Parts: sequence; structure tokens; C-alpha cells
Amino acid sequence: MKLPCFQLPARLAVYSFAFLCLSFRTPSSSAFSELVIEVPKVTVKNYSLLETALAASPGVFVNGYCEERKMFLLLIDRSRQPDNSFLDQLLHNMELEYHVKESCTIAQVRDLCGMGTANQSTTSPQ
Repeated sequence: MKLPCFQLPARLAVYSFAFLCLSFRTPSSSAFSELVIEVPKVTVKNYSLLETALAASPGVFVNGYCEERKMFLLLIDRSRQPDNSFLDQLLHNMELEYHVKESCTIAQVRDLCGMGTANQSTTSPQ
């Protein structure tokens, strides 16, 4: 069966759009968990290093940063990082302490810090 000329580009556009949507989706599997950590001594100097180190950790996605409260919002793939020991090592190497905010969700911190929705990019200290 031969497709009319106008249908082929339309189908390609639909397939391309679907591929892009799937490529950029945020992790939503039950293997992921939210983690909010407070790093009291994060500074303008060490922020970029810390964010890069967190993002480079397997299964860790930096969802945002609240400068006012010095909190990193993380999504953790628990099939790749079953516990938080990677944080102990990473922050120890940077000579930083951290506190897990057990009672905080990413949405609560975003709302508290006026960060908008989770689809916006992370914000760094000025």
C-alpha cells in the first residue's frame, strides 16, 4: 500500500515527537525515590563542583537546588544506588556535611523556595 505524499511527513513528525518526548522524560519508575539533602556549608565556590559530582553519580538526578535553604533536590534510582552511602563518600571527599531532610518532599521544597515546577532547570547560587 502506497501512502499519499502528505501522510508520510506527518507520520515522521509524529514519530519524531514521540521519540523526543520519551528521550527527555523525567524518571517516574517506582525504583526512584526523592531525596532532599541540606548542605549547610555549600558556597558559590563549591556549588558547581558538588552539583557536577552529584549528577555524575550513577542513578542520581539533580532535580533542583534551593539556595535560601541550601538544599539539593535529588531523584535517586534505587536499583543503582540502594542506599545513601555514595553521599557519605562524595561529601566527605569535599569536606562537607549534609543532613537528609526525611520529612521534606521535592514539591514542598520547590514551593517553599518559590522554584516553580520540577520541569524547570536547577538554579545555582548567584
